Amino acid sequence: MDFHIRDNKSQYLQFELMGRYYGPYHQSAELYKLLGQYDLAKLRLEQLADAMQPNIQNAQHFNRQQEFSYMFGQQASLRIQAKMVIVEQFENENKLEEALEEVKRIEDELRNSEDPMAQFLIHGVTQKRQEIEGKLGISSLPFDISQFILQ
Repeated sequence: MDFHIRDNKSQYLQFELMGRYYGPYHQSAELYKLLGQYDLAKLRLEQLADAMQPNIQNAQHFNRQQEFSYMFGQQASLRIQAKMVIVEQFENENKLEEALEEVKRIEDELRNSEDPMAQFLIHGVTQKRQEIEGKLGISSLPFDISQFILQ
């Protein structure tokens, strides 16, 4: 099943391309995930990130710095969301070891990135890694948490 985005002049689509609305790209990505078509969900998020590029360049060209910064951050976030779809797939298939391996790969990629947005985006990925480690019974905390529990 393919969900086409037909009305490319729609107000909803235009706002989504500016990073300000949960529109047809996001909705179709969610539908693909519900149908278990994770590759298509990932692709749809990547398509949205790519489709945002002209608006980002426009904002930069006309020196609309606040708008540029916002959309640039939204685009970077979308690219990470697209990568995290595979982690979600592994989790839904109860393949937690594979999910952990993939989320660690994404985390390492962000940690080693020259992109200034990477430092902002890594926190969500780290939280997801810790959540998966918790499901696997692996503690990634650098201290014993029991010392903070009131008895």
